[in-house]
Amino acid sequence: MSESDEGIEDALFEAGCDDALLIFRDNVPYLDFDRRATNLEEAISSAICEVESAKIGALVLRIECENFITPSATKRIMR
Repeated sequence: MSESDEGIEDALFEAGCDDALLIFRDNVPYLDFDRRATNLEEAISSAICEVESAKIGALVLRIECENFITPSATKRIMR
C-alpha cells in the first residue's frame, strides 16, 4: 500500500473508518482515529476490525494511544 494507491480512503471509509485520518510518513500508512466508544478496548478493537476488513490488504501492526480523552478526563477539562 502506498500513497499513490487509488481507493484506499474510500475503502477505509466504506469499512467504517469514517472517523480516521489517513497519513503517510516515509510511505508507511498511519490512521489517526477520533473514535467514541464505551471504553478504550472497544474503540481499539472496532478500529482494528474495520481497518483489516477494508479489503486493501491492511494489517494493523502497532497501536499508539496518544492524546486520547477518557470520560473522567473530560469531566476534569469541563470544570
